[in-house]
Amino acid sequence: MKAAGAVLSLSLALAVPAVAQENVRDRYVGRCHDAFTAPVALAMLGGAPVVFGSAHVIEVFGVGVSGGPQPDSATCHTVIGVIAAALVAADSTIYLAEATQIDRVAALNDGGSFIPNAIDPPLGPHDRIEALAVNGQGQIEAVVSTSGDPAQPRFLLYDRLATNAAAPLRDFRSAHVAAPVSAVAFDTRGELYVYDEAGEILEFSSNASGSDPKPLRTIAGPLTLLRPALPAPRGTRPLTVDRDGNIVAADDRFIVTFGKDASGDAVPLDTIVTEDRVFGLGSDARGFLYVLRASAGATGMSPATQGVRIYESAADRARGGAAAEPLKDEYVGVTAGAGGR
Repeated sequence: MKAAGAVLSLSLALAVPAVAQENVRDRYVGRCHDAFTAPVALAMLGGAPVVFGSAHVIEVFGVGVSGGPQPDSATCHTVIGVIAAALVAADSTIYLAEATQIDRVAALNDGGSFIPNAIDPPLGPHDRIEALAVNGQGQIEAVVSTSGDPAQPRFLLYDRLATNAAAPLRDFRSAHVAAPVSAVAFDTRGELYVYDEAGEILEFSSNASGSDPKPLRTIAGPLTLLRPALPAPRGTRPLTVDRDGNIVAADDRFIVTFGKDASGDAVPLDTIVTEDRVFGLGSDARGFLYVLRASAGATGMSPATQGVRIYESAADRARGGAAAEPLKDEYVGVTAGAGGR
């Protein structure tokens, strides 16, 4: 991506290989720093993954299967303590959640306009932000852990143009959610999905409000393969909703996909067994599933230990009888400075 105002060119022309497990080529090359210590989150900009590191916003790449341009963008800012990230695709705005504030990167260019404390949620002295998501209208959902007894996560929905201490569009608490929250995601209808530390996925109406709204449904139980969170080190237990409305979640060993109507102790529509720690999930309009992962023994960034894997959607694999093997294994390799291959 070029400077702000330039035309975005982030189409990801992925052709499905004849052999599902084929690794086509490496794609990511870093330009920000020579030390990318750990992945934090993944967000999707159309068909292009946006990868975030533990201390810096890293890169956006929209390239084809072969050839392709150099990385479109490397937006580099020192942001220590990023918890989660979300992105408004309409204007390429990134929101970063730190413990007590939401920062904004106003443009995805080399160096982009960085606005700290863009949104300041109302927090108590021991509260902290723990998850972040953006819906199809560009509205930002921030989940805040609270220190009450019992602790009830607080869900705050902000307008995409909200600034500073602006009042949220929606504010509700839920005793149905086991605190803390691992991740949140939206579907195309604006329904909110919450993945909590008890290993439950709860769906709330887009109009949920009040002191304790009931979830529309809950997915939980031994057949789901979702388990209570394990102690660190582990991934961030991310969550996404794919093109078909299926719900995709990762725990410490499995990436599981549930049908759009799944409820209760549901058997996953699809299961990917992984020995990696998963830090981010995303889906594009083609239905491809993007997995930001790091091998369990990884201590620093290298092409052999950390990166983004791309899978066909669960529905496409089911139709074709393909195994849950990646279409591509696309690594985040860091090259200081110019970002050449």
